[in-house]
Amino acid sequence: MIICEKDTNDVQTLSIYKYKMVDNVKDYSYVDYDKWLINITDNHNKYENVNHYLIIDTLHNDAFGHWVYESAIYLLLFIELRRLYPQIKLHLQCHKEYKRLFYEHFGIDKSEVTLELKPSNKCIFPLPITAHNKNTICPDYIAHVDAFCRHIQSSVSKNTNKNIAILLMPRQTKENYIGNDRTYNIEHISEQVAKEPNSMILNTDNIKTLQGQIELVNSSKNIILHGGAAYFFNGMISNNANLVVLDATHHIDQLKQYIKLKYSDYIVQMRNTVNNISNSDSFRYDDIKEYLEL
Repeated sequence: MIICEKDTNDVQTLSIYKYKMVDNVKDYSYVDYDKWLINITDNHNKYENVNHYLIIDTLHNDAFGHWVYESAIYLLLFIELRRLYPQIKLHLQCHKEYKRLFYEHFGIDKSEVTLELKPSNKCIFPLPITAHNKNTICPDYIAHVDAFCRHIQSSVSKNTNKNIAILLMPRQTKENYIGNDRTYNIEHISEQVAKEPNSMILNTDNIKTLQGQIELVNSSKNIILHGGAAYFFNGMISNNANLVVLDATHHIDQLKQYIKLKYSDYIVQMRNTVNNISNSDSFRYDDIKEYLEL
């Protein structure tokens, strides 16, 4: 058994990324929010072909917000490693549609992604510094998030116009994290937005490519969305938008607890105007229309 911590020995560096390479991994887990617990086999590379894997999924990889800022930020590391190990695979703990949207956006084919660890392998573990629940932040984490954001922003066309007056983004219903699922009644807002000229409703459950979402978000002057992961991600990919955040109480409470989310909030606030709307089970258009820039 091997325990990999942020201050572990035998650390390798590639570009801005630090990682530990471990031979013959049988399985692994992310424990205490700051350690990789790695079980190894005893085959000692008996096989002629060695399989390389990048390991990125942390404990809460089945939650969109956690996965984006704890795991997806290492998709750029995969691209760097692929130059050294052309046959490397991205190892995931489970398949999710949002994971597919991201790795495809970063030019990673589904054939390069696997849930399997073949024998005789070399597994690459980024140092465990990303977990939101570990209330610390280090310069390396900030650098990784910044690089991730720059790559996402590079997808935005320089000729993008704000031709959507209001973009309403209802909370998605599929693949939500069970421990934090929430429902809201925004029917009245939906009805009114549908009547507004040059406005639209974007159900992200139906998004086929991340690029499509990026383009719509950046074409919108006003964006109505929910607090939490939707705010932290769509606020990060948007530029010069007026955000109206329903149930902002949810992420405001999170900001009081988790320092890494404060940095994500800084990124959003730096790019956009943010209007926080208090928690409610039901929202009406009259509650938010004063915050819209029409």
